[in-house]
Amino acid sequence: MAFVCLILSVNTANAQTSRSATVSADGLIVLDASLPDVASEYVANISRFNFSSYQEASNYFQKYVSASAGRGMSFFFDIPNQKLFVYVDVANQYMVPKAHAKSVNVSDINYFLKAVHEGRIN
Repeated sequence: MAFVCLILSVNTANAQTSRSATVSADGLIVLDASLPDVASEYVANISRFNFSSYQEASNYFQKYVSASAGRGMSFFFDIPNQKLFVYVDVANQYMVPKAHAKSVNVSDINYFLKAVHEGRIN
């Protein structure tokens, strides 16, 4: 019984850390900014794209994958469930240019994602 309770508490804790993200029809990824602090995981529905393979999704979102390499952000595609997971290294928060006096917030990350989408950051 204690083991079951432990598993349920871990699942509940993980569910609380996951926040929503959206992907526009043209592929712009936007993280939920209702809370300014950065979560470690964001989940977006990508069913509108009807990807049939991990490779197809990865190719479509390659500009994000490439631009964020080594910057504390990674992407995972769950094709059977048509979900995009965006993982952020909240401990280091070194992915976006920032002022030395402040931490990165969700607006900073969304600005970065928009710049990648528009081709201003490669």
